[in-house]
Amino acid sequence: VVLGGIVLAQGCAPVIVAGGATAAAAASDRRTLGALVDDESIEVKARKALNDQPDFGDDVHVNITSMNGIVLLTGEVATADKRDRAMTLIREIPGIRRIGHPQRRWHHARGQAVRVSRLTASERKIVTDATQLPARLAELKRPLVFTNGCFDILHRGHVAYLEEAAALGNSLVVGVNSDASVQRLEKGQGRPLNPLEDRLAVLAALGCVSLVVPFDDDTPYELIKRVRPDHLVKGGDWTPDKIVGADVVKSHGGQVHSIPFRFDRSTTDLIRRIRSHG
Repeated sequence: VVLGGIVLAQGCAPVIVAGGATAAAAASDRRTLGALVDDESIEVKARKALNDQPDFGDDVHVNITSMNGIVLLTGEVATADKRDRAMTLIREIPGIRRIGHPQRRWHHARGQAVRVSRLTASERKIVTDATQLPARLAELKRPLVFTNGCFDILHRGHVAYLEEAAALGNSLVVGVNSDASVQRLEKGQGRPLNPLEDRLAVLAALGCVSLVVPFDDDTPYELIKRVRPDHLVKGGDWTPDKIVGADVVKSHGGQVHSIPFRFDRSTTDLIRRIRSHG
């Protein structure tokens, strides 16, 4: 249910709904510079007020958008008590004129306010909850292409390869090795340099990528079985018969591709060159 602008999930698991934050400064925004600064200050103070509560932890995830002092709150809260405390903390911040309700239209001085989704477009591409994967896959247009990798430091070789893979179908799903999985691959000391959540975020920001899914196994075999892609793709250093999951894809009529690298780039080499310069 929606209560006081924050979603309260009854039971043991919180529920996320649409709502929240970042496009307030879109091109059509006509707020004065002073109003923009005030709204930014409200959002910063509100986030700090919630982050300063030691017992909120993973139980409270609230997204905050301020437009001319009118605040829209959305997110997830595990208990009614923490919901009420979060509302009280935010209401006490100077400069807030009103707290808007995420389920109805709300206005500020210049007319109807812009509402944006809780997650950015790229963040919505990231699927870390395995139970949500079937539904997210069902939303994608077929044919579906799958590839995987560590993508520790994204470089031109990666981007060109991903764009070529995406061209084989209508949707590209990228499986990404977890930090533990990368470490087991013995890529080198201190790898990965970028943690999983950062690697997922960078890949999801690419226009050619439709969905990004982490996996913790040494190979993406089980993930490929769940995704059931129409096209399975790896780089030119893999022959099609050696690509993990080729048997799964071929069993339901899919195709397996080995795409030659257009640009000779290597994350390991980049790291070596960076370290050699001190």
